[in-house]
Amino acid sequence: MRTLVVLNDYLALGTILALNEHDKRVPDEASVIEFDDSPKSAYFITPLTTVRQDYKALGQQCIQYFIESINNPGMASCQWVLVPT
Repeated sequence: MRTLVVLNDYLALGTILALNEHDKRVPDEASVIEFDDSPKSAYFITPLTTVRQDYKALGQQCIQYFIESINNPGMASCQWVLVPT
């Protein structure tokens, strides 16, 4: 079995469509995992495996980093890890 990880609901739907066009059954022969979990995904005919992201926390950290980089032009770049829910 193959597992495909895609960015969002629309890419997941396109991936499932392409798999169906090549006679691959989801989830029997391939699984599709996506990183969006929008409310509309609950209504898809093929249920999606999804990872919910905390967009509010992501936005807050981006703004915080942006403001800090303006106030400290020589500041080193950094990396944050947000754990999906």
